[in-house]
Amino acid sequence: MRILHVLPLLALALGCDGNGDTGDTDDTGEEDLPPIGDLSCYTPGDAWLTQTVDVTLQLDEQRTELVHDFENETPVYEATVEVWLDDVVDDSPDHTQHVDDNGYVTLSLPSCAPMAYRTSTPVELLETKDTYEAHQIYEPVATGEEAPFQSVSRTTYLVIPNLMGISVDPEASIIAGTLYDCNGDPVERGEVRVVDSSGNEPDGAIVKYFVQNFPNRDQPYTSADGLWVAINVPVGTWTVEGHVSDGAGGRDVIGATVLQTYADSINISNIHTGFGEGIRYPDACLLSE
Repeated sequence: MRILHVLPLLALALGCDGNGDTGDTDDTGEEDLPPIGDLSCYTPGDAWLTQTVDVTLQLDEQRTELVHDFENETPVYEATVEVWLDDVVDDSPDHTQHVDDNGYVTLSLPSCAPMAYRTSTPVELLETKDTYEAHQIYEPVATGEEAPFQSVSRTTYLVIPNLMGISVDPEASIIAGTLYDCNGDPVERGEVRVVDSSGNEPDGAIVKYFVQNFPNRDQPYTSADGLWVAINVPVGTWTVEGHVSDGAGGRDVIGATVLQTYADSINISNIHTGFGEGIRYPDACLLSE
């Protein structure tokens, strides 16, 4: 599951009043509306769900994937892709490859195993912002699934402060994703909260939501597209929780993702109902019962 439909998200980004809004609702009672989506696979408060992966499918397979721009899905011709097969970004990527003349890279990557990647272009070109995605999992090549590497243009990124009415902190990060239900469909009326290992929210971070894939300053929770974005999140390791109304004025956590964020960059990670680290394996990777 990916958020490729998110980013006109960053292109037209996020009307906001700049007062540190964390996406909380007002006093209209909207916060007590039940979520829309299939949440039947998970009971809030229970242990996170687990999956049994077919390890015989965790094989290196040659993949040819496009590096494309989030907003318009056109090839990014000067891009470099770095891949970390252990899903942890450090100074030693397992693969580094520049795109070919058509914007593609061909790499040997394992199926059914989470990994992280970064796309970038030469700094002097001023074309893109570093774009990270955590917990990327490829289905076996035989399924025919395509999964382009994502890149966010610098123009898209720089539009954000003008439309939000705030200054984006270049020392901080932006996190974006989708809240998914048990079927892999977006959850409507969910909320997102960014917290550290102690459950504390970062100072200055702003969470916003969308309507029909378009940023909306007044949207109090995820709409039918399930999209969310957190802006000015300090660099570090963060948990992004998905919350829904419990029907009694409180909130239940239905899923979460854990990721490392990087300064002056876009960081992508999705939330799946029932899973606590942002890692949900596709059905094609699971052991048949």
